[in-house]
Amino acid sequence: MTVDRLQQSYEDVPYAHLSYPQTHPDRLGMLATIMGMQPAPVTDCRVLELGCAVGGNIIPMAYGLPESRFLGIDFSPGQIRAGQNAIDCLGLKNVNLMQADILSLRKNIGEFDYIIAHGVYSWTPEPVRERLMEICKENLAPDGISYISFNAYPGWHMQGTMRDMMMYHTRHIEKPRDRLEKAQDLIGFMAKSVNVNDKYGVFLNAYTNLLNVYNQFDIQRRRNKQEDEFGLLHDDLEEVNDAFYFHEVVEHASRHGLQYLINADFSKSMISNLEQKTAETLLNMSKDVIALEQYMDFLRNNNFRQILLCHKEIDVNRLVKADESWLSKLYAASHARPVTDKINIQDRSILKFQSTDNSEFSTDHPVTKAALIYLFRSAPKSISLAELLDEVAQGTYDKESASSDRNTNKNDILILLKNLLNAFSINIALVELRLYEPAYTITASERPLASRMARWQVEKGFARVTNLRHEMLDLLHLSEFILPYLNGENDRNALLKIMQELAHKGTITLTDKNGPVTDAGTIHKILEQELEKNLLWLGRVALLEE
Repeated sequence: MTVDRLQQSYEDVPYAHLSYPQTHPDRLGMLATIMGMQPAPVTDCRVLELGCAVGGNIIPMAYGLPESRFLGIDFSPGQIRAGQNAIDCLGLKNVNLMQADILSLRKNIGEFDYIIAHGVYSWTPEPVRERLMEICKENLAPDGISYISFNAYPGWHMQGTMRDMMMYHTRHIEKPRDRLEKAQDLIGFMAKSVNVNDKYGVFLNAYTNLLNVYNQFDIQRRRNKQEDEFGLLHDDLEEVNDAFYFHEVVEHASRHGLQYLINADFSKSMISNLEQKTAETLLNMSKDVIALEQYMDFLRNNNFRQILLCHKEIDVNRLVKADESWLSKLYAASHARPVTDKINIQDRSILKFQSTDNSEFSTDHPVTKAALIYLFRSAPKSISLAELLDEVAQGTYDKESASSDRNTNKNDILILLKNLLNAFSINIALVELRLYEPAYTITASERPLASRMARWQVEKGFARVTNLRHEMLDLLHLSEFILPYLNGENDRNALLKIMQELAHKGTITLTDKNGPVTDAGTIHKILEQELEKNLLWLGRVALLEE
């Protein structure tokens, strides 16, 4: 495929406005910090995103970090124009988008603390991958971090068969949208037609499962084309779509003076998440961390990798241990709830916590129990570890020791930090570590103000919005109608009147067990309840500003 044709495919079917929490400077900087680095402050940093598309990732970052500077680069003129329009609408002054081919970039674009290349490495030809690594070296600040994602073997071997079949089926079709439809048709046909009782057994079952995953994804994509139709076309059907073993990409980075730091998903680098016998065997087989993680990819049949790189000269702490200095550096948040209401913090009984994705962490340590309960009640807010310790110590130690020992009990402090690290190592859904607390409120004011970023996304008809924690959300029922009016000018009475007018026009349809609700008094009562319910929810998902 020529450059012109590739550009045209993005003009015809541009990427949606998508944000990726794992690429945010806060996530990258936090991981670098616990690995012993001293990254630039998140609130005052320089960020480069290569392959920024329409800016769906970098623009929300710039909105949330007004004192940091951002540059996004993409080779599609149409996507850059769309992104610049968003920047102008939002009135942002700290982000620029530039249309350019990666091959044309030179060192004079500047030095950056964080360089992001999500969805670039596997989807570009070899010269571009080479230049990408050069940029990650030449333009990276001394304590900077680069993020690169790519399709990974061994898991991509089977996924690649899906791509090969779709490429064959669409080989004579030029128009991107027509190729997309035909590829989806093939997936649907295959998913319905493969016989799971065939004699090939285990392999065919795995193949059928993959077909069904693709089919369900594409069914959802058809329902929501504006957001998701780009995925199959650009991620699976582009002419260039290569996969690599983890060690190959690390070796490529090494040739350019870069070293592997950690997986963007910290839990996937942690051998402690494997069974003890398995972990011991892998350790015996591995001469270094690169070999160890490659074997873990083999074990998990990994098909996608998101890695962080830093300069080879950096002294990386590979043995991550809880450090008391974290009290002044890190914040913590958690949605994990205790599985029982019968809680005694001060005794040594084991208390189990469960996250929204059913991950679990158990502890008998009184300070840790108190800390996790406090974080759950404060969610989604992040609390500095120093403040967290101060808050929970008073309720954990007895009165006699509270005044003298709670600030000097280093053993309890280290146990708390170790437990928070262990929970984070299992799953970020259990405990989230951060370098800063984004500016948002969980309580709606008299005249609620929602994120301008999210309001703009709703105004543009996006099905999902980006919150102030850089997460993408599906909106709760009625939230999409309420959100545009949360501009800091309307109180609850004004908002209720607006909702009633929308219901009168038929924009909002209310139903109960008997069908559509038409009685004015009942509509008023329902909308009054729904307004409060939605304002509460919008606060709890970090969409409200102070």
